[in-house]
Amino acid sequence: MLSADELDCIRRVCLDHPYVRELYLFGSRARGTQRASSDYDFYARFDEDLMQTRVNHLKLIDELISALRQRVDLMRGEVWSSRDEGLKSEIERDGALVYDRDAQ
Repeated sequence: MLSADELDCIRRVCLDHPYVRELYLFGSRARGTQRASSDYDFYARFDEDLMQTRVNHLKLIDELISALRQRVDLMRGEVWSSRDEGLKSEIERDGALVYDRDAQ
């Protein structure tokens, strides 16, 4: 799981992006099997009315990379397709909620 410093970095970035409703960590970092070079795998639920453009999605990724000093993969919850069922199952099984706008 993540350290308190990592969680604080993520929270600060998300607070600057009000369209982020929830952010889940999944993959090796959620399972505790990561290596030093492992990326951060996130699944996000966005408020599409506030999101406005794809540029905001890219800004969020860039800011998470800067804050965490590691590669970041960010999946949007609103764009699932049938080919994503395996990934969706992994997120449901291993995902850890690391930011919830409504809990702030």
